[in-house]
Amino acid sequence: MISRLASNCPRKMDKNTQVNIGSKTLIQHWTASVQPRQGTLDGLTLRVRQADDDVDEQIQPSHRRQSLGLDAPKTDLLLKQMKMDISDKSSLLTRSDTQQFLRALGQTKSSADLAQDLLHRFLKGAPLPQPGKSSLEIAEFNAALQRLDAALTGTDNEFVEWMSPLTPETPDLSTLAKKLQDAGSDQAKMQSLLGDFKGIPHEDKEKVARKFETLRFDLDALKNALRDAQNLPSLDEQTKRQIREKVQDEIRELQREHGTHLLAFRNLLTKAGNSGSKELAETYDELVHGAASGLAATMESLVTKHPETELLQTVIPILEKTLSHELSLGDEMRSTDKEKLHAILSEIQNMHVLKTIVERLQNFVSSLGRLYGFAIR
Repeated sequence: MISRLASNCPRKMDKNTQVNIGSKTLIQHWTASVQPRQGTLDGLTLRVRQADDDVDEQIQPSHRRQSLGLDAPKTDLLLKQMKMDISDKSSLLTRSDTQQFLRALGQTKSSADLAQDLLHRFLKGAPLPQPGKSSLEIAEFNAALQRLDAALTGTDNEFVEWMSPLTPETPDLSTLAKKLQDAGSDQAKMQSLLGDFKGIPHEDKEKVARKFETLRFDLDALKNALRDAQNLPSLDEQTKRQIREKVQDEIRELQREHGTHLLAFRNLLTKAGNSGSKELAETYDELVHGAASGLAATMESLVTKHPETELLQTVIPILEKTLSHELSLGDEMRSTDKEKLHAILSEIQNMHVLKTIVERLQNFVSSLGRLYGFAIR
């Protein structure tokens, strides 16, 4: 080490070396390169030059930072984040997922009406309506977009089915035709089966019965009648692809902006099954995204929204199941961070403990009353 440091020490110039004293450039260069520093080592006084910048030490961290995206321009970072959000936080719903959404949200007719409106706007190139501000309105708008996307991917029969307000009990045209046939001459029953469809004279049961008296025995004729009544266009495959690209762009944009709320709805409804409802989905969304924290705040938010019996028998078990499910998912499919999910789950489990303690105290007090012969209310 001494030899290496010593090699950097200035040496005496050879007496035969000639220097042009008038050359300021040479003097300045020599002065700048030598810049002596002084220190001691093992009792020896050493004078060393200022170390030259190590270019390699600058290049390596620079490459590393760029590979991590830390030195990228702001626009590039934003694009990377948008791509990550789209790929990780959004996904198109399956047919069963979409049906479950519509059933749980309880808005089959309004969803079909919105999907039809969106389709005509896409065809005309008109601007789309705003989805609303609440998480429920956003979830309903997402369901309508998903419904339209599903309609554009299937057969012509499926297109009419998805764009029509068919209920979970009557999920397709074949089932509708069968129920219309089973209605026989019951005009009121026939009218009720078609009551949510646009363009059908709901006020005149006899007219509805006459119109569908023969159509109900011909599936293609029934499909065409429902298409005409609802003003649904017949689209070629190229047009379907073009519109679907726009629909999927809207879905991704909606999920990029509100992805965590939509994930809360989706994860809750996935675990709730037939017990799912928009009220329950809203409760879960508010729990995982709300500012309230702590056992008391969690209890208050649940008690004020749901009756006690429903809370104990349905709501809390579904919330626990959903929270446990979310904790098993990857980061991209969670509605909020893992720590908050753990905290909420712990608070709900503590509610179980408190409930058990209260029940045991009530039983204990009742036992004392029976033992000493007095009633305790």
